[in-house]
Amino acid sequence: MLKVQKEDFDIFRILGRGGFGEVYGCRKRDTGFMCAIKYLCKKRLKCNNKQLMPYEERDMLFKFDSPFIICFELYLFKQKLSYALFLILMNGGDFELSHTKKERFY
Repeated sequence: MLKVQKEDFDIFRILGRGGFGEVYGCRKRDTGFMCAIKYLCKKRLKCNNKQLMPYEERDMLFKFDSPFIICFELYLFKQKLSYALFLILMNGGDFELSHTKKERFY
């Protein structure tokens, strides 16, 4: 089984923040693969009774194969204070921002 650690990635700037953590852009050092790393704070998850959410999100994203849903890519690992989920990095902004500007999607 492949052991992956935070040190295997170069972390870049923050891409977004949410109720349970932050999302950063990153690159895997050995392959150069660009992805997004979503850190979920264990303390915030526990306070909201959502401890299983990272595993449920991983399982749900792993099952999808759609151009409209960001699919799970490669890794989920635990750290002392957080979970880290790796997703395919989608350039071009987020849906909520575009939706509030009333842009059309094709």
